[in-house]
Amino acid sequence: MIPLSSFAVRSVSAALLLALGLGTVWALREGGGRSSLVAQAAIDLEATTEAHHTSEVTLISLVVLWCALAAWLLMRRLSSPLARLAAGGLGAVIAYALSEAAKALIAADRPCRAYAVEVATCPGAESMAYPSNHTVIAVALAAAVVASAPRWAWAAAPLAAATGAGRVLAGHHYPHDVVAGAGLGLTVVIAAVLIASPPLRRTVIVPLTGEEPRRRIEESEPRGEDAPSASACG
Repeated sequence: MIPLSSFAVRSVSAALLLALGLGTVWALREGGGRSSLVAQAAIDLEATTEAHHTSEVTLISLVVLWCALAAWLLMRRLSSPLARLAAGGLGAVIAYALSEAAKALIAADRPCRAYAVEVATCPGAESMAYPSNHTVIAVALAAAVVASAPRWAWAAAPLAAATGAGRVLAGHHYPHDVVAGAGLGLTVVIAAVLIASPPLRRTVIVPLTGEEPRRRIEESEPRGEDAPSASACG
């Protein structure tokens, strides 16, 4: 069981991270005017179709990467990194839900509609821009992968960055939509890993992998007068 002091530190850290993520979203909510020129230049570029497809492909690639890593860790019975990956996946779901709530609350229009610029695809009027859901999910999944297997950062980080960039170049988002989405996804996943990975490991991952908890192994080992003597072994 996690010591109370350790759990308290984890809880406070997670709360601060969550507050930071939500604070980032709220602080950048009026960024449309400040980033309008950048967004206008971006959506005037050619190849918005390719940018849109790129953002979709890179996001799907991150989902595949998360699933592949989960399968590999499960096959290797590595319970601790698998618990962090699972907690990160849970954090991605929570971050997406928070992003959807922020979209409904802030109701920011997309640049492809606000500037009436013709792009390959422009979501309907009911689809809000801020923050970028694609970026939230991409960064959240990338953070979950890095938290459980840091060596895979070379693959996860560029895919997340390409997803966010593609949303701007496709004319679907302002740059500050992507920055807010990245901040929200990252902070929520780190908070989820801090809080959820220890109980997930004990209650779900260890039984799933068949790993014997260390405490049981230690309790089964003979100690003191119960330990066999050297003469008995001879």
